[in-house]
Amino acid sequence: MAKKVDLSKLTTTELQAELARRNVSTHSRAGADWYFFLADEADDVGDRYPHFWIVHKRYWHRHHAARDTHIQHILTLPKGFAEAMESCFEFSRGDALEGERLLESYGYQKIERHKWQQTLFVHTCQIGGKKFRIDCMCDTPALRTLLEEHEVGGAPFADKDAYRAWAESLAPNTKFEFYSSYDGGSSACFMSREVALALPPYPVGKIRFEYE
Repeated sequence: MAKKVDLSKLTTTELQAELARRNVSTHSRAGADWYFFLADEADDVGDRYPHFWIVHKRYWHRHHAARDTHIQHILTLPKGFAEAMESCFEFSRGDALEGERLLESYGYQKIERHKWQQTLFVHTCQIGGKKFRIDCMCDTPALRTLLEEHEVGGAPFADKDAYRAWAESLAPNTKFEFYSSYDGGSSACFMSREVALALPPYPVGKIRFEYE
C-alpha cells in the first residue's frame, strides 16, 4: 500500500513534484490504445521541437500510417504536447527522449516506424466471375512475401470468403479481413490472429476512422 503523503508538510517544490507524480499515475493508462513514433526528416515538420506521430493501434495494424485527421480532442496528453498538423504533435518542454518518457508514462507505446509501401500487397484476380482488385496491408513484410510467393495467377475465387480462406491457409493462426469496399475492389488487412484479437476498438462516436 502506498504511503500517504501529508501535503501540508511539503515545500512548494516538493508539493509540485508530488502533484506531478499523482497526475502521471492518474493518466498512466490514457494512451493504452495508441502508438507513437518520432517524426523524421522526410516528414518536414521543422526542427525547433521534436515531433511525434500518434496513431490508434487498430488503424496502425490496418494501414501502417498515421490517420490524416486531427485527433488531439480525443487524446489525453502530457503537458507540452500540441498537435502541429493532423496526428503529428510537437513537444515544447524538452528533447525527444523526454517526450518519449512522458508519452510512455501516460501509457502510449513506442513503435519502430514502417513505410506502408513495405507491406502493401496489391492483387488483381477473379472473384465471383468478375475482375477484382485487393489492396491488402500486411502487418509484417514476411506476411506480404508469403502472399506474393503463393499468389494465385488468374485462378478464380468463388467469393470473398474463398479468398479469405486461401490467404489464412498459407500460415497458421492468421486473420485476413476485407473492409472499405469500392467498385471493383476492396481494402483488406492480413495479420496474426493474436494481434488481430488484441486490437482495441476505435473510440466510439468521437471520430470516424474508416468506412466499413
